[in-house]
Amino acid sequence: MTHDPRAFFIVSLVSLLANIALVAYQFYRIRKLKLNPLKDEIYVDTKAYKEIMEDNGLSA
Repeated sequence: MTHDPRAFFIVSLVSLLANIALVAYQFYRIRKLKLNPLKDEIYVDTKAYKEIMEDNGLSA
């Protein structure tokens, strides 16, 4: 295991950028689909969501 501060910084930066990108994408979907994030599911129209619901015996 490394104790190089640069390695820790790079991993942290990549993680931070990924989280920022995810938040931006979620806000984009919320505004585009005019959803209320407190009451509505954000990803119900995606293929992955529908497959998971079917695999668990639930209706999408």
